[in-house]
Amino acid sequence: MVVADLRPGQTVRLKIRCGAKTRSVDIMPRHPAHAAVLSKEIQMRRMTTLLTLAVSFCSFATHAGTPSKLPPAGYDKSRDPAADLAAAIPRAQRENKRILLEVGGEWCVYCRLLNKVVHEDERLVKRLDDDFIVIKVNFSDDVKNETFLSRYPSIPSYPHLFVLETDGTFLLSETPDAFMDKGKYVADKILAFLEKWAPKEPRSKRGS
Repeated sequence: MVVADLRPGQTVRLKIRCGAKTRSVDIMPRHPAHAAVLSKEIQMRRMTTLLTLAVSFCSFATHAGTPSKLPPAGYDKSRDPAADLAAAIPRAQRENKRILLEVGGEWCVYCRLLNKVVHEDERLVKRLDDDFIVIKVNFSDDVKNETFLSRYPSIPSYPHLFVLETDGTFLLSETPDAFMDKGKYVADKILAFLEKWAPKEPRSKRGS
């Protein structure tokens, strides 16, 4: 890999000393701006900047863990998102549910963290089940699904959400950073988002 071409989903491995232990950390930027900065700093070998990165990653590893230590987020590289969407639209129209595209990958710590927060809160699980059909769209270094994602606005960071109407019409592009407070996903913020973008027709009238 050419470091100058580092993009979200690609990795740089650094050996970082965290306390008494030395960790090999695969840095996977989730935002194009982060990737550009990291590429530049590594090329210029600014060790003070890398030291700052090391401290940040030691702290992050302590509090959040690495992707392998978090539950899988449900991204499957073998799936065809276009086929998944085509199959979801008739069901969404029949059940009056909107479609939620979640774009990310198993490489992405925040993708796994968001999935963990959602599935540990019964309110969020119920709201998603009642009002949305969720489609996970993989984005990684080897499977980018660029053709499918080109239908929608550019993605600034991962994970990323697109809300679609029951017929597949694009409604909203949303970064889950809006659901965070002090670096952590907040269940109440996620719930407020789901309630705002749920279908407008009352549940009692669905299927009538």
